[in-house]
Amino acid sequence: GIGISPLLGLYHHHVTEERPPVKFFYSVPNQDEIVFQEELLKLLLQPPRTQDSLTITLTQATEWKGQKSSKPPINVIHQLGRTMTAFLDTNSGGDDSSTVYYICGPPTMQEEALEQLRRSGVTSDRLVYEKWW
Repeated sequence: GIGISPLLGLYHHHVTEERPPVKFFYSVPNQDEIVFQEELLKLLLQPPRTQDSLTITLTQATEWKGQKSSKPPINVIHQLGRTMTAFLDTNSGGDDSSTVYYICGPPTMQEEALEQLRRSGVTSDRLVYEKWW
């Protein structure tokens, strides 16, 4: 949930400059804990950010209730369950040494993400995180 706050600040700065595309992965237990969704959508729809994407996953819900967002653009994905591992499998590794990973969240999630990214060959200089606990 609220772990997105520092990343949102970085993204605000990112959208003001010509920067590579961003892939947000935002995970919360249920829809009631989604914060800043409309703000993220607004930023995603700003040119030239149309290559950016937002994946929102509900880890403890069995369904999405009602409307997922007021204007769901094609680059917004809604999922159920713990899907971080699959997301990182799809979006990490390879030869792209310019990709930087910003990770914010509870201890277990951060540790799982960092371990998986390191196993896929992402070097420590491309991993940015803050252990706030």
